[in-house]
Amino acid sequence: MELQSSLSACRLEGEEMVASMKENDQNIAEMRKDRWETEAFIEHLSTQVARLEDERNALKATLADTGDYTAGVLRGMDPDVQASALRLLDSNDRARIDLHQEEVHRELWQDEQDVEVVSTELREIERSEE
Repeated sequence: MELQSSLSACRLEGEEMVASMKENDQNIAEMRKDRWETEAFIEHLSTQVARLEDERNALKATLADTGDYTAGVLRGMDPDVQASALRLLDSNDRARIDLHQEEVHRELWQDEQDVEVVSTELREIERSEE
């Protein structure tokens, strides 16, 4: 009778461990899916940014060809000042894009670290079972 209760307890413990491992596997799969979706989204954003930059450059070229790039707030300013202002605006746009991209990369790196921690915990649980 004591052997049977001991076996039942051991079996129950094993079943709980298997359930825990399945849950951890599911969590890792979800993290991998999230990582893949994040990478796909970053690639999509990068493509959009490149397309927008091409369009902006084409518009600037069109304005430069017509000689009407002095419209708006730059009207009446020295051409060198106008060129400097446009370069500054371009650099500010790039800086904001770079900051956003760095933030996304930091979040992706954190996700990778989380996956590594969960993987390590799973290996430790598997070793403790043996």
